[in-house]
Amino acid sequence: MATENNDEKLLKQCIQSIIDAVSDTINQSSGENNSPQLLNNLRKKINKIADKSFSSLSTQCRNYLLNILCEYHYSEKHKALSDSFTNDMLDSFLQDLQGRLQSLDVFHAAWDGNQLIVEEFIEDYPQLMDKTGLYETTLLYSAARNNHFDLVKYLIEEAECSVNARNEEYVQKDQAVTTKRATINTVALYAACFQGHLDIVTYLISHGGDYYILNNANETPVQNGQRTSNTREFFKDFLIFGYSTNLSNLPKKKILHEIEGRTDLIVDCIWEYKPIAMEQWIAFPPDISDQLQQSLTKKPFETELRLKTGRDRSHISIVKFLRFGPDPDKPNNSAWIRCRGSSLQNFHCYAQWQMMFIRHPTGTINPSPSIEVLDMSAGDNIQFNSWYTVDDQINLILETAMNYRRRYVNIVLKILENERITLNLETFSFTNEQNTIVGFLRWIPELISNMTDLSSVDNFELTNNSSVILLTTTCVKQAQDNKIISPDQTRYYYELIYENAFQNDDLEFSNKRGENENDTNNLIQVIQGDLLMETTDVIVVCSLSKFLMDHVFNAGGKSLRSAFDKKRKENENYSIISIRTEGSLKCKAIYFVPWKPNSDENRLCQSIKQLVKNVIKKAASENFQSIAFPAIGCGGFECSTSLNAKTFIGQCQRLLVKYPLSVVFVIQPEKVEIYDEFRQHIGSSKHGQTTVKEPPISLRVGNGIIEVKKDDITKQKVDVIIGSSSSENLRQILLKAAGDQAQIVYTNELTANSNASIIITPSGHLHFDIVVKTMVREMKQQIKKKGLSWTIKFIIHPSQQNIYDEFCKQVLSSDHASNDYRLPSTWERSDDDQIRFLIPKNTDE
Repeated sequence: MATENNDEKLLKQCIQSIIDAVSDTINQSSGENNSPQLLNNLRKKINKIADKSFSSLSTQCRNYLLNILCEYHYSEKHKALSDSFTNDMLDSFLQDLQGRLQSLDVFHAAWDGNQLIVEEFIEDYPQLMDKTGLYETTLLYSAARNNHFDLVKYLIEEAECSVNARNEEYVQKDQAVTTKRATINTVALYAACFQGHLDIVTYLISHGGDYYILNNANETPVQNGQRTSNTREFFKDFLIFGYSTNLSNLPKKKILHEIEGRTDLIVDCIWEYKPIAMEQWIAFPPDISDQLQQSLTKKPFETELRLKTGRDRSHISIVKFLRFGPDPDKPNNSAWIRCRGSSLQNFHCYAQWQMMFIRHPTGTINPSPSIEVLDMSAGDNIQFNSWYTVDDQINLILETAMNYRRRYVNIVLKILENERITLNLETFSFTNEQNTIVGFLRWIPELISNMTDLSSVDNFELTNNSSVILLTTTCVKQAQDNKIISPDQTRYYYELIYENAFQNDDLEFSNKRGENENDTNNLIQVIQGDLLMETTDVIVVCSLSKFLMDHVFNAGGKSLRSAFDKKRKENENYSIISIRTEGSLKCKAIYFVPWKPNSDENRLCQSIKQLVKNVIKKAASENFQSIAFPAIGCGGFECSTSLNAKTFIGQCQRLLVKYPLSVVFVIQPEKVEIYDEFRQHIGSSKHGQTTVKEPPISLRVGNGIIEVKKDDITKQKVDVIIGSSSSENLRQILLKAAGDQAQIVYTNELTANSNASIIITPSGHLHFDIVVKTMVREMKQQIKKKGLSWTIKFIIHPSQQNIYDEFCKQVLSSDHASNDYRLPSTWERSDDDQIRFLIPKNTDE
């Protein structure tokens, strides 16, 4: 901003002359002499002063002065104050003129960071704190542009300036603003982003700064943040690039602006289900995802969807996002559903948000599965695996955050005694800083009963034949046009404006990295089997593996080999050759990668990381959702199996934070050591530290032993695995792991005798002899009664900590059995058979 020039001096003289004339008139009219002639004389004086000044002022100063006078009924056309300028305006006119005169110096002070001068000005003229100065910037813009953080903080917190006050261009009253200058119609956040002042950027956003607000050049603060590396990296971490699709560049619009005027729907989401008693979300296959996607767009809206996939039949409540099994009266066969993505972007509908706790220091487990939805009432005990509906304020925060594509949000909940938790809106999960509180998020569609009232209905109180309407952006517009809701209601509840939800936000997300990496473990599996038999979108084949190449071409036929040879000739230096299988194999596509081993460990790791990066980025760009890798480099190349496994798993964990695909490593059944090595690295931290495997808890009962263990049930080397066929998820897991032969035998036996109490199948790829249908009950009593010397193992999935804890509690609660603990080395046993735990000094306990 330039220092005072001659033009500015002339403007000051003009304003001072008008101030003197108004002051004289006020003094004269304060007595008995309050005639209309005084006011008429004042009009003439001001008209004369203005007319004389306009001819000598620059266009900028002239327009600035005109803007002041026009607020008090000055007509530029007639070059005079109109008769509507009355006596009762004199005091406010004088106050504004004095403030405008002083502001000419104050805006220079704000530009230079002189806070004392700014404070005195705002104390005297608070009505001008958000006004634009002579040089068409606000005080806040000037301070933010030049990195005066303390002044910015004062203006927001003490002066209470509007964080999104815009710069205005001074033009003639009847002239439209046509300039494309970037500084016009913009906000302080724009300037801070453009200059790369990250501290001010985050401060303004935390106080409601709208990073998608457009200026006259049709640019947003997000776009201007790309100029400098620090703000560019901030927005890359702060914003969500997509769910099933991934933008290569930062999103340019908030979602409500993106869908405005569009009749077509954007599909960018991942449909998932979670069996009621489990703690892991599983992606639906594409065909079911498509049916679910279409179910929310049907007209009229239908509350239920019936699914038939193969021999399985189920129905889904679209209003509750709940899948029922064959027997709706058995909740343990049901599964919760969620759509990980924006309800507004995918369906143009508003949403009601819910939270589910799976870890909490004082949480309790419901002994029987329940589909009851709870309210968040302070003082209530946290109940695991139950949905809690958030209150209106938290719902507004989440809806607004999704509209503005935020990845993380910090909130405090009364039910948690106001402890802060971080919500991840990309993974739909949450945790506190100590990771002692963990859970899931989801939304369900917001519904109304009719268009005459936009009040939401309770989705969980609806009957199957209820007639409801999806609350969409179209409904809101119609309601506003019909004056059912006011413009203020629309602005606050439905336009989802950033500063309405975020006015004192906390942008410190200290645990977000670790949380993301833990979440990606749920997307990675290690199994034993045949790579070509995997029902997945993509399988990866190393083109230097003669065994695997021959296996693929034998299965895929001559057309596959011809397609590969043709593409290889077209580009001999390929990083990936992608070939669609067209139904010749179970996968949709094969990625051939030319990976070569290296004796240098650093180069070996870099080559593996680059391979994984190329594969995952390409799969995401082609809208695939699942990838199957073989154990590349662990066969004839004689590379370190441990190093390969660690590098593959670690790189997948890092990339799946950004690209939420599911990855499975398929290890040949006879390669047990390789399988164990890959399994060991699931759950490793970003520093490569492997999670310590918990030893089983065991209890001696009579001649037998009952054991509780965290592990994969399909990997147990035992005589018998017991699986309940009423548990659809467990049945599918066991039969898939056992292979096709077990699946065929099971189906035939079930068809021949649907009431069989036991169905025996071959073990296939599993390490056991029979699979039985019915679960043995009252195990302790049976072992003691019959004197059995069996070892009974309860195998709990590692992600189901609460269920594991409950099993341990029940097994160890016996008064008639001796404990045969196998515990970590840090536990010590005394002579009195008591146990204590030694806590290291550097622990967080």
